[in-house]
Amino acid sequence: MAPSKMVHCGLLSFVILALLFVSIDGQQFEGSLLLLQTNVSSSNASVALLSYSPSTGTFRKIAEYAGYRSGSFKGLDISGNRVFVELDDQAGQNPSIRKLLTLDVSKGTILQSASLPPTVVLASAWDPFQNALVGLYFDGADNSLSLSTVSPVTGRIGDVIFQYNDGSSFTFAVFDPDNYLLFGNPSDYNPAQISTIQYSTGETLQTAQLAGNLQVPTYNSNTKLLLDNALVADENSWGLYTADPATGDYTSTGVTLVYGVTSMGQGPAAFDSVSQTYFAVLAPGAYPHPSFLYQVDLPSGAVTRTVKVETVRDMMWAPSPASDV
Repeated sequence: MAPSKMVHCGLLSFVILALLFVSIDGQQFEGSLLLLQTNVSSSNASVALLSYSPSTGTFRKIAEYAGYRSGSFKGLDISGNRVFVELDDQAGQNPSIRKLLTLDVSKGTILQSASLPPTVVLASAWDPFQNALVGLYFDGADNSLSLSTVSPVTGRIGDVIFQYNDGSSFTFAVFDPDNYLLFGNPSDYNPAQISTIQYSTGETLQTAQLAGNLQVPTYNSNTKLLLDNALVADENSWGLYTADPATGDYTSTGVTLVYGVTSMGQGPAAFDSVSQTYFAVLAPGAYPHPSFLYQVDLPSGAVTRTVKVETVRDMMWAPSPASDV
């Protein structure tokens, strides 16, 4: 074989092997659903970080953290391959032992661990420009609610971006990190209100009156609408709805998740804006019916997978860096 052809073949083989490596390694965490699962018994407790592959319908345990009973995701740094997780060993009953962990997404390795102050972190998102999490924090000591930064290194609450009136609380809060937007309801007095907030400044850009009550909303950046699952009363079924932050319209998508139910145990939900796939953990019927992860293809409205799950506390979609453009 001529030397030039050998070089070309060698380069081609190298490229193919590199692509295979990226595909195999990346499939573990990039473009997958991340879940926090609790395992509690009378003698011990732990929280496991799992990944779920929508293409195969299979789960992989990335890591497990002993001594904790509750957990929630607080943000995702895609470029840094880091996910931020809050863990609590008493399911929120003892804030003094709450931890903010910075985890390697692919391996679950603890990169940083910080103790959180006696403050309830309602929701947050990663801000790469401030190199901090930005979120809603409620301080029970002075009954104050603020939009502030928090350091994943020290766990300290930093700059207050905006201070809300005493007694205010968010019944729901959804972040759009790509556009620095927060959708929420900063009022105890008007539960049907939805505000769009520029969370880098705390400025309220618009406010609307919701025509429905949001339960477990997620955000579709393509349509600029919130997604939620709720009872379709006249059909005895559980369906998927959209909520428009600009107008407050609460509309059925026509997608049915579960037929023949009048009650539902609702778990967390997530959305992949690239493939237009919606995920929700639901427990049909009365407690303690088993829970299932419902995977919905939004363009077609088809429920493509239903997988049994247990004790899922939270989940979030982790896009690949290439798709998050």
